[in-house]
Amino acid sequence: WVPRSGQRYTVTAGIGYIGGLRAELTKSQPLTMRATPTRIWVDVSLQGNVVSRWETVITFSLGEAKTDYVDESGFAHYVFALAHIDEDGMVTDLRPAGSLSEQAANNAYLRKDRQSGGAHRQGEEPEKSGSGDTGDTGPRAAGNADPGRYQCAEPCYRQRGRHHSGDAQSRQNDKGAARSHLEVYSQSQTDGKYLPKTGGTVNGNVIVEGSQLLLKGDNRKHLGFHNQDGSIRMWLYKDKGGDGVRLNNGNDGGGDWVFNKNGHFYSPQALHAAGATYQEYGNVHGAVNGDNWWFKDNRRGLIFQGGLRIGIYADATERIGLHVHCPNRLLHVSLCIKNFAQGYATQYNQTQYNQQVVFLGDQHDGFDWCHGAREKEVYWMAVGY
Repeated sequence: WVPRSGQRYTVTAGIGYIGGLRAELTKSQPLTMRATPTRIWVDVSLQGNVVSRWETVITFSLGEAKTDYVDESGFAHYVFALAHIDEDGMVTDLRPAGSLSEQAANNAYLRKDRQSGGAHRQGEEPEKSGSGDTGDTGPRAAGNADPGRYQCAEPCYRQRGRHHSGDAQSRQNDKGAARSHLEVYSQSQTDGKYLPKTGGTVNGNVIVEGSQLLLKGDNRKHLGFHNQDGSIRMWLYKDKGGDGVRLNNGNDGGGDWVFNKNGHFYSPQALHAAGATYQEYGNVHGAVNGDNWWFKDNRRGLIFQGGLRIGIYADATERIGLHVHCPNRLLHVSLCIKNFAQGYATQYNQTQYNQQVVFLGDQHDGFDWCHGAREKEVYWMAVGY
């Protein structure tokens, strides 16, 4: 019902059936009245999708004439005039009176006014029969029917214009066809088949044939891959106002790879392209680059590499970086002086060194090289895995 309080109108909470759908308004809803006279229409539709729970959606609108329709998403909408408001703001209830069975009984009897079997039109005064019939259309027992009347064996439906029992049968056939496509589930069955709007778990494949799959909101949105135990395998995300799209290896670590909004790309470690490596400190190394080289035995995992290093002209310990990082450890390093004459340091009253390296057991990206001033140029080779 639509009560009026001053200039305010409100649709009160309640339950009704429109187009075969159970429509429940859980709380009263105020209406904004723009102009009168007008009608208040209730619009009911059953909406949902393959990954959500189907539910009845109720909306209200104002206007003089509305009909049932199908929206752009393919959902059928059933409309019904709930009330009429005249120029003075008075509300007239347009809901049918009586119970559903009483309404059906009233619709099940038609006036037989013509020998041709036609039914009188709505609004016409029924003709009286010779038995003193008063023209009332209330239900009667078949054995007590007045002359000039008949009782429908099947429900007949009242429409504007002339009515025929064939129309009623056609409608019954339509209802039977509709019922063959309806399935009724208990609450527990529904919970197992459909997802609530608040989210849930899909156990099968999800195929989206639309053009967009959106994660909407101003907070951080993750596209994640998780292992069966719930541990994180990978994250893909971008913060609102952030520096760019970020890719993260989850629990495996390694930092974030950033596709920056300025067009740059950031990697937390070295970049590899085919046989070349761009080190995080700026050097570019390839499989062969001048005197420098490397090779990996993919069957055994061993990494061989080497090159020429020219150190400072002094007794010193210097760091030689590897071209390719050894993830486990460095196994072996060998050194060879470029010019043998460098070894005669005593003729210049300088200390003569045997080339040396420090402990390799915990080395992954290089090693320390000890040399004298005259032994500053050396070929080296390292093996690791």
